[in-house]
Amino acid sequence: MPMTTSETTAFFTHTWSVYDLITEHNYMSHREIYAKVCDLLQLRRTSGQYRLLDLGCGNARFLAPCLERFTPSCYQGIDLSDSALDEARTYLAKLPCPVELTHRDLLEAMETTNGEWDVIFTGFALHHLTAEEKAFFSGCRALPV
Repeated sequence: MPMTTSETTAFFTHTWSVYDLITEHNYMSHREIYAKVCDLLQLRRTSGQYRLLDLGCGNARFLAPCLERFTPSCYQGIDLSDSALDEARTYLAKLPCPVELTHRDLLEAMETTNGEWDVIFTGFALHHLTAEEKAFFSGCRALPV
């Protein structure tokens, strides 16, 4: 039986420090992954300004340096963890673009967003979803680059 949203939030908040330690020691290859993300954002940025929606943004520690180099015209991060969003504010503070951080479930955000996004990004948030919930990808539309 899948966890409720409040159970998922409590679990995530409780395990945040363990995850932070794992990423700091690069056990999940965050440094290599985000080097490639930077490469992709550079390609996107050469096509002009872009708007970025980050689903399950966490603290944005690894994405923030990429965004500093290849700044979007606006950034919206969505996450269930208030503590992660508080940290994200710190990591994203240097961005010279509008930054909006929203405490919300990423599935609800996908269903109700009115914005148009050039890049929809998600890092390590998808593993929290069931197979049925991952169907939210059908709501993402490929935009020409």
